Amino acid sequence: MKMVRKDSSRQQVKDSLRNIFHSCNSVHGVRFVRNPEISLGHRLFWLCILLCAMGGVIYAGLEIWSIYSQNVTATTISTTMHSYAHTGFPSVTLCQSARVDLDRVANL
Repeated sequence: MKMVRKDSSRQQVKDSLRNIFHSCNSVHGVRFVRNPEISLGHRLFWLCILLCAMGGVIYAGLEIWSIYSQNVTATTISTTMHSYAHTGFPSVTLCQSARVDLDRVANL
């Protein structure tokens, strides 16, 4: 008898989680598939729409993967042994705020 109670409580938890998932899902149409208040025809319609959309996503993903795997991307680095003595460096100016004479700045 304990096993029956465990199985029924597990089933209740599964059903509860499934209902929460279907009612709070952001994919439009998922909540309509399991809603018992909607007619069977409407539920089948939404199931077909969801299956077609899922098939389209899988097809597009496989097409993108096929294109990606056919075009090999190669990255090459010719050399990293450049002379840094001739490399231009941007000028940098540092001004300390404590050394600014505000009276002279105001007279400008």
